[in-house]
Amino acid sequence: MKRWFPYLDIGCAGIAGGLWYLAPGLGTWPLLVAALPWGIRLADTGQATRPTPFGIPLALFLLTAGLGVLTAYEREAAWAKFWWITGAILLYYAFANTLISFKQGGEGAGPQTLSWLMAALGVAATVYFLATQDWDRWGAKVAMAERIGRAIQGPLPVLPGHRIHPNVMGGLLALTVPFAVSLQFYKPTFAGYRMAAGGLPVFIGFGLFMTTSRGAWLAVAAVGVAAGLWWLVSLLVARPARRSRFVAGLLLLAGAGVVVILLRPALFIGFLDALPGPQGLGRLQLYQNSLILVQDYPFLGAGLNSYMMLYSSYSLLIHVGFSVHAHNLFINMAIEQGLPALLLMLVMWGMVGAAWWKAAGKAAAGHAEGAYLLPVSTAALSIGTIMVHGLTDDILFGSRTVLLLFVPLAFAVLALEGEALLPARLSRYAYMAGFVILLLGALIWRGPLLSRWHSNVAAVAQSQLELSVYSWPEWPLQDEVRRQVDMSGVIGRYELALALDPANASANRRLGQIELSLGDYEAARRHLAAAYEAMPWDNATRQLYGEALIMTGETEQGAALWAGVDNEQAQLGAREFWYGHIGDAGRQALVQESLP
Repeated sequence: MKRWFPYLDIGCAGIAGGLWYLAPGLGTWPLLVAALPWGIRLADTGQATRPTPFGIPLALFLLTAGLGVLTAYEREAAWAKFWWITGAILLYYAFANTLISFKQGGEGAGPQTLSWLMAALGVAATVYFLATQDWDRWGAKVAMAERIGRAIQGPLPVLPGHRIHPNVMGGLLALTVPFAVSLQFYKPTFAGYRMAAGGLPVFIGFGLFMTTSRGAWLAVAAVGVAAGLWWLVSLLVARPARRSRFVAGLLLLAGAGVVVILLRPALFIGFLDALPGPQGLGRLQLYQNSLILVQDYPFLGAGLNSYMMLYSSYSLLIHVGFSVHAHNLFINMAIEQGLPALLLMLVMWGMVGAAWWKAAGKAAAGHAEGAYLLPVSTAALSIGTIMVHGLTDDILFGSRTVLLLFVPLAFAVLALEGEALLPARLSRYAYMAGFVILLLGALIWRGPLLSRWHSNVAAVAQSQLELSVYSWPEWPLQDEVRRQVDMSGVIGRYELALALDPANASANRRLGQIELSLGDYEAARRHLAAAYEAMPWDNATRQLYGEALIMTGETEQGAALWAGVDNEQAQLGAREFWYGHIGDAGRQALVQESLP
């Protein structure tokens, strides 16, 4: 292949991703641009792309994304995100093919060049943000940043273009910081290299400060501290075995932190609530409410770009959209694509961690393969920022910057290509142990697992039936939709789930919610009592069960439950409206009497 070909590959993938970013409705057309280098490579080498260690998990991840289109209640929005994920995988292959070519034949761009490219992306994003940020719309959480930003924009004309949310920009810049920093450790290739390379992280860091995204600051600080500790240990501890003990100690320290959180949750809750979140709802409450959606859609997911109305309709129990995503990458991915997609993502990140560990050992032993420690370390640190930031926000999956989600994986390919992460015997034992665990799980929990499968299928059918037609104010509440569409198939599937496992909290809650809408109050009470017994902590379950009690004459018990409901979004008032809307003055009066 020609020396310029890797740049064509990356350029075509970047153009395709950019087209999907700017115009998601283009559908398959950008694929023609991205496929051009694949066709050239196929004609020249007989391979459309080089096989990579991440090929199988990425293919499976794309499969779950395709399933996320089928399960979504709004296909157009789901297709848009599917193409963003496709663009992310194409960008990964463009970078990976380039790096494998460099490793095998010394041709094309190496990790140093591609790190420059990622750092340049950070610089360009910073310039764009400083020139276009709408300070009147979003303001800044740090007054100094807003003053500086307005001063920079003062002499500039009002520029056209998409105004990127500061939190999204913060996540993007955090991703690029490790690549900019890594340039300090490569061999200089031109005059003034050190000055240019040294200025990049400073400039990107300034842009990161200007976003005032505290979650992104936390992520960069966390991986910076981890890298600094590892560097210090490498200086002080020469033997790799002792370094392993140090890593084990860090893991124990992290475990101790989890124990502290469990014993003193108020400390952790205070920290989370101090982070920026949707107005009127603390970050921890948002996570807790979102977890019931993970339970509702564990295997198939609820569909790409579906979170907003799912959360409003089935978790928050309001009739309009509230939050565009869960502000947590892990929860959001599990809701939209199911737990299998989240597991695949964690496996790929784990592969990068294992590759870094092996490369560090080889570098310590003076092995030639240790030369790939720097790019795989960059990949690990960049993924670290994604993971830490993903705990407090969802930028790299919940927005169009998902296009960059898989790029860091490519920098680990040099250390992984042709390498086994585990010894052959240990790999066989791991596969055997995994198979035995799955088999035992299927035998022991066959009923509950099948029950969750059926309730997942029912939840997908319910959200598609209801939310594909629901629109406010044409429909006053989702309850009205349930009265107008045929819910018999959904109800039958929930009943099948409960026949397999009567304690299935998701099936009981969702079926009870439907029965309340249809006026079958005694059945709703039975199912919601079972749901409440399983999940008394859940706000939606508490509200629904309280309503069922009130509707069946247990007004004191229902009112007591409603007294503990988080009514920040006036959910309970909507129930009074509903009974007035259907002309049931008696039950409307019961609701009025029971309001806290």
